[in-house]
Amino acid sequence: DRFWSAYPRKEAKQNAIRAWKKLRPDEALTRQILAAVEQGDPLAREIFEKQAEYLGFGLVNLVNLLNPDCLILSDELAQCAGPLEETVRRVLKARLSPRIYEGLRLSVRPGSPYQIMQAASALVLDRFLREPEFGGRAAFINA
Repeated sequence: DRFWSAYPRKEAKQNAIRAWKKLRPDEALTRQILAAVEQGDPLAREIFEKQAEYLGFGLVNLVNLLNPDCLILSDELAQCAGPLEETVRRVLKARLSPRIYEGLRLSVRPGSPYQIMQAASALVLDRFLREPEFGGRAAFINA
C-alpha cells in the first residue's frame, strides 16, 4: 500500500502493482531515482514534483483539520529537500488562507532511524511547554 499511496494516477491498481513488483526497487534504485531528481533530469523532476504536489494537497487538508504550528516532512521524498519544499510551499501558499500560511512552519528533513520517536517526543514536549493553554500543535508527516 505504500507504493499505491505514492502512485500518482490511481488507475489500474493491479497492473501498477505488478509493474512495481517487476521493477523491485531497492535502496540503490531509490537513491538513483532521487539523484536524477536532484540533477535536474526532466522526467524524474516532473514525476517527483507531481508527487510533491499531491502531498501538498493532502497537507492542506491536514492543516485545515488539525491547525498545526509546524509540519515536519521526512523519509524518502525528503532526500530531495529542495524540490520537495519548493513544491509543497507553493501548494500550501496557494490553497491556505494567508493568515494560516504565514503562521505555519515547514521543515523538510531527510529521515533518520529515530524520526518517529523524535517526532513523538517533540509533540509531547510541545504540549508540556505550552501548558495550560495547549494552544500549539505540530504534525509530523512521514512522507
